[in-house]
Amino acid sequence: MIANGIMDKRFNWTFGSGHLVICGDLFNRGRNVTEFLWLLYRLEDKAKAAGGYVHVILGNHDIMNLSGDLRFVDRKYLLSARSLGMDYAKLYDQNTELGSWLRTKNIMEKIGDKIFVHGGISPSLLNLKLSIQQINDMARPCYATQKKDLSVMMQLVFGKDGPF
Repeated sequence: MIANGIMDKRFNWTFGSGHLVICGDLFNRGRNVTEFLWLLYRLEDKAKAAGGYVHVILGNHDIMNLSGDLRFVDRKYLLSARSLGMDYAKLYDQNTELGSWLRTKNIMEKIGDKIFVHGGISPSLLNLKLSIQQINDMARPCYATQKKDLSVMMQLVFGKDGPF
């Protein structure tokens, strides 16, 4: 992001009125997940102040973490939670700053004439004839729900034919 003029070496937004789009998989991609989340959290406010925007779109690994599927979590994070006497899921639940913030994010967004999504939009999802807003509004309350507990409609959104 420094090399591309989005931020400077002090992590300040330098992209003016530009839009930074992150299309998911914030989790399970290395050993700096928490640091990256805090960076995006901070840049979001800095971008708005400059007339820009940070779009954080959630992907399947983000939903996996929020819903308790920890198969791909780096051991570092599990050990950190244990050293705090906490369950890992508590680090990102709705009562934490990052957990609350993540639950405000979308799974798809339209910016100008382009749609941004982590994986894609299947014919099954298109056939529902739902707006992007409707899909996001329906999905957001289910981010921390295990797949087996999702309604049939939400299993389509969070399943193999969903946007993840």
